[in-house]
Amino acid sequence: MIAGHNADAGQNHEHEKIERPPDSASGYTLAGVAAAEARIAADLELVAARLRPLVDPAHWRALILGGRYGLGEGGLRRRDGDWVPSDDYLFVVLVGATDPGQRHALRGRLAQLAAALASELGVGVAFAVRRVEHLPRAACSWLHAELGWRHRVLSGPPDALAALPRCAWSRLPLAESARRLLACGHGLLLNQERLAQPAPLDDTERGAFFHRVCAAVLAGGEARLALVGQAHPLRRVQLERLNALDLPHQAKFMELYRLAHAQAARLDPRAFAALPPRDWQARAVWLWRDALQRSEAQRLGQTPRGWEAYCRPFPGKGQQGGGLMRHLLLTAQLFGAREWVRHPGWSLRHPRERLLGALPLLLGDSHELLDPAVAAALALPRGADWRAASAAFLALWPRVA
Repeated sequence: MIAGHNADAGQNHEHEKIERPPDSASGYTLAGVAAAEARIAADLELVAARLRPLVDPAHWRALILGGRYGLGEGGLRRRDGDWVPSDDYLFVVLVGATDPGQRHALRGRLAQLAAALASELGVGVAFAVRRVEHLPRAACSWLHAELGWRHRVLSGPPDALAALPRCAWSRLPLAESARRLLACGHGLLLNQERLAQPAPLDDTERGAFFHRVCAAVLAGGEARLALVGQAHPLRRVQLERLNALDLPHQAKFMELYRLAHAQAARLDPRAFAALPPRDWQARAVWLWRDALQRSEAQRLGQTPRGWEAYCRPFPGKGQQGGGLMRHLLLTAQLFGAREWVRHPGWSLRHPRERLLGALPLLLGDSHELLDPAVAAALALPRGADWRAASAAFLALWPRVA
């Protein structure tokens, strides 16, 4: 049986006062449906059992649940008459005494495991690898701030993340908003792939489809709060703070945000019956692009000159991760060393920036001609079509996100 310790990680390393989290949540979800809570606990047991053989015992330190379920704010949706998890499971695998080659190999194994578990469980699964010796100097990121607020240690010592510095939510870099939006934009691309098929959505597909719509809208709300230094992990606080904001297009945004917020605990696709799925997708994509444009304009100090210009190595997207040599190494691992010559500018960037640059253009009409900048960003030959580009994006996603 997994010991699901609720834990607060780290210490205050800021000069400002950092808000403390409330008492630890007793469950994984906002709704607290007993059958769903038991299902999630069983899922976590399965993940832990499948994971342990993939990590050398000499390197193993802990398995930690983060994300919405780690916060105790996970969502549910109906599938085959039962309430099932709707948000992704996010795990942090804490390791020690590893070299770069070992960590790269581990991430590859974890990506394969995540795909297999997602197919088996019907829930998105993601693993992040962290080195125990690097915890004291971990960067201020949304993931680390969220872990510092609340997490669940599933295997390992309850204080496994004690050395993780606490970072104030008001200090989160705006590049973190872009990364959060990228994750939800990935969901919108999955929606677009499904809309390209002629068959109507069945009941199960409708639940997944509208969950992705809501997730993108909620991420847009997080990005709006980050713009004014009011980011916060909890849904109810996000709603309170957004209600008090006066930003351009705020009324239009809040109309859809309140609907998404109301569906965060238990999603009911009937709430979206007023419009066909394609129209809801279009609204979500518009708001998603607007949120990304606002965030990047503030980060860069100027509004991007259109998405075609944004889909290039310069300007950078703020997704740095280990420096120039690491970016070159990742490029070679993903695309081969010849990519250094074919697209030298992209080779100097973290591969995640390729996805971030390409996605605003991919989230258009799937029958449009593919912009050559998208082909270059995704290391495709000139003349590649939208379907090839979408497939390349989705294949890269678990390896670099």
